[in-house]
Amino acid sequence: MKRLLSVLLVIVMILPMAAVSAPVAAASDFYMEASDALIKKYLAESDALIEEIKNAPTTVEVTGTKYYVSSSSGNDANDGLTPETAWKTIYKVNETKFNPGDGIFFKRGDTFKFVGSLNGVSGITYSAYGSGAKPVFDCTVDASGAENWVATEYSNVWEYTKPIGGDDRDVGTIIFDGGKAWGVMVTAMKNGYRQYNGPVFNGIDPIYDIETKPFKGPEDLEGNLEFYHDRTYDILYLHCKNGNPGEVFTKIELLDDDPGIQLIKDKSANDYSHDIVIDNIDIYGASYGVSGYDVKNVTVQYCIFRWIGGPVQGSSFAFSGDSVTRYGNAVESFGSSDNFIIRYNYATQVYDCCWTAQSTGGSIINNMQVYKNVAEFANTGTEVWLPNEGTITNLQVHDNYDRYIGYGWSHQRPGAGPHGGFFYGATNSGSTYGGNSINNNVYLFASSSAQGASAGGVEKLNFNNNIYIMEKGRKLGTLNSNPGKGEGMRIVFDYTEKDIGTAMATGWEPGTVFYYTKDRDTLDMYSLALPEEAVASFKDVSKGFWGKDAINFAVMKGLFKGVTADEFSPDGKMTRAMLVTVLSRLAGVTDKGTTTFTDVNPNAWYAAGVAWAEKNGIVNKGGKFRPDDNATREEMADMLYRYAKSLYKEGTLDGAKDFKDSASITAAYADGIKFCTKNGIIGGYSDNTIKPKNNATRTEVATMIMRLVKYLGKTEANSANVLAGEPTAFVLKGNALKSVLDNGLVRATVEADESVKLVPFAESGAPKTSIMHAYNTKIDWFSNPYVVIKFNTNINRNYYTATLQAPGTGGSYVDTFVSGRGKKADGAIIVDLSEYTDNLNRSTYKNTMALKLQPWGTSSSQTLSAEDYFTITEIVFFDSLGAAQAYAG
Repeated sequence: MKRLLSVLLVIVMILPMAAVSAPVAAASDFYMEASDALIKKYLAESDALIEEIKNAPTTVEVTGTKYYVSSSSGNDANDGLTPETAWKTIYKVNETKFNPGDGIFFKRGDTFKFVGSLNGVSGITYSAYGSGAKPVFDCTVDASGAENWVATEYSNVWEYTKPIGGDDRDVGTIIFDGGKAWGVMVTAMKNGYRQYNGPVFNGIDPIYDIETKPFKGPEDLEGNLEFYHDRTYDILYLHCKNGNPGEVFTKIELLDDDPGIQLIKDKSANDYSHDIVIDNIDIYGASYGVSGYDVKNVTVQYCIFRWIGGPVQGSSFAFSGDSVTRYGNAVESFGSSDNFIIRYNYATQVYDCCWTAQSTGGSIINNMQVYKNVAEFANTGTEVWLPNEGTITNLQVHDNYDRYIGYGWSHQRPGAGPHGGFFYGATNSGSTYGGNSINNNVYLFASSSAQGASAGGVEKLNFNNNIYIMEKGRKLGTLNSNPGKGEGMRIVFDYTEKDIGTAMATGWEPGTVFYYTKDRDTLDMYSLALPEEAVASFKDVSKGFWGKDAINFAVMKGLFKGVTADEFSPDGKMTRAMLVTVLSRLAGVTDKGTTTFTDVNPNAWYAAGVAWAEKNGIVNKGGKFRPDDNATREEMADMLYRYAKSLYKEGTLDGAKDFKDSASITAAYADGIKFCTKNGIIGGYSDNTIKPKNNATRTEVATMIMRLVKYLGKTEANSANVLAGEPTAFVLKGNALKSVLDNGLVRATVEADESVKLVPFAESGAPKTSIMHAYNTKIDWFSNPYVVIKFNTNINRNYYTATLQAPGTGGSYVDTFVSGRGKKADGAIIVDLSEYTDNLNRSTYKNTMALKLQPWGTSSSQTLSAEDYFTITEIVFFDSLGAAQAYAG
């Protein structure tokens, strides 16, 4: 059951909740629902721009000497002055001295595989010649083949047999079969624990149990495709649940920790990386795509960046404390940036941000232009990071498409959730600004926030006339409470008409339209996370096929496989054996079990699924199962209905749609048809028929399974008893809730409606501002880390906080919920403990944590009267954020 709910997880970091009130404009001015046609329009526009970038011709000219390099036909002994006498390697380029104005041209269609970086010398142009695809700079290490991996003494853990390069090199990630799956790095912290952000997705299946726990080395690798690089002994370990990774995957590539192109500074030009053009290069598998320091007159254009970043920065512990810092941007300048142009580039699967200028302070960012780029599956689209005072003038970010930010590989980043399409990182307000504009960009579907602009100076960047399309329930971003003027405290604004209106009323983001998707939810976004890669290898699934997203979902979850290596057979029939096998995979069945069916061979590939289905009432017991018979639509509906019943309350079937051929539905399957049609799991045909006897196709089954999981995630959780240790969602209310709270320092009474009235408590003296402060000894807070508290209160405060702390610790700020000034805060708060940052031994403290609710902004000496109370109607624990969000409403 935990696995079922967890399938809904999108890998996100949820920021504190907020809702503020202020005069707002009409909804039609700035906040409206995005139609399917509008979404398709912007996706089509961004796709078209990607194609334009991929197919761009070489138009750059140089004033000096032209040199040519071809990995397929060159020779480093040649002079390199003509295509016929081209050099062969990047190493030859790096050892040659060039003059300002020279150009180095790499042959299109060639792949240049090398360890290290191309040295981007000041005054030089780097581009492509010939016809066809851009030249590829492949910085990965090929680790394919079963002979390169040996089993270790640890279960499912394999060792790479070759050295990586010592403690000065690190593996950022592992790319399997060209991106169909990827590795999940586990790093060992100084305090003896493991670190990575989660839950995480490896491209095949989610990894659930990733709470902070002791980590000694390879013996503690648990999730599929988790890896650990022991840099002390230069050994790479990989957990692969299905056997030798060299046999499971055709191609395995280790991402390098050197930039694809490292811009070299020139001391004769005041130490700038200057007058450099990078044009029409495809960089694959590097720590950075293009990296420079103090750039001046640098242009990066018509380039592609794929699978960038992830290695550990510097020493193992770049920050103080126990955190481990990983890095990786597509195009970066660190220090000052003067006339830095990033245009017509495409970046996908980037660990950190795609386009960025960064500095630790005192630097000048002048005439930085970022336009006509597409960024996707990255932690951030465009970032300007200037934490100390500096100068930002003529920053122009316009006409970019940023989509699926925070999805794909980038969600592994520890301690920093996706910031949205644009992020301005600053903690000061003393910088100098002028002539900046962030405008006419389209931001489609970020997993966390629409944008991350925050803190001092954000209003000087002049956001205007952008387009945002976000799922309801996400965040607008962390802004000052008066965003248009950069005044007040930092507050997390929700992606709601109310919060957006509050921000826009101050003059922030004029002309911008914020679209929301009404019916799209976390499951849909999860299936969008890799819109092409899961089906790219199936020649019979076209890009525009109606069931593409459902096939993506089924393939990524490991529920379906292709009928061959390159065919999915979308219209192929689904047998009964196949159907129960898919459902058993969804349920996470791993043991074989036994069955009483006389026509099921216990050694058959589907035997475990049939045994599970019989045991759990998915099918009737006894007789023959008919494994090779095609599953009809009504049989499929019946099995899905029974599966739902095995997990949840049955629910009402009233109001199910009638069809012209309803009379032809087999009586035993009628409830299944009612359930599935009522809840949007199975649809009828355009002629108002359901065709119950038709055979179900593979695409139809994938679609129904996806819709079923979506339905189950939105269904009210069952009321399993927390004291019984049920590991999935549970509800505490009435006397059950009171009995839990009575274990802590709380005074509570149960009201007639089974709500629990919490009054201020006093450990000594007068009642304190803390309303609820319960050290609980029965709940494992971390096994179900998403807590929904439904409440109302009699206290007139603007803000309330939720804090979780262990005995004797300072606690950890968890969440904030906000009421209008002078109004009571009624509704629900989601407490997200999945990212709990205190360095605690969770196994020790899991049952002794204190959850505290208190008004924010009051002095510690302020007291409350008995009339100041919270009424808690329910406390609901979920292991799925999507389910928690749906429940909170």
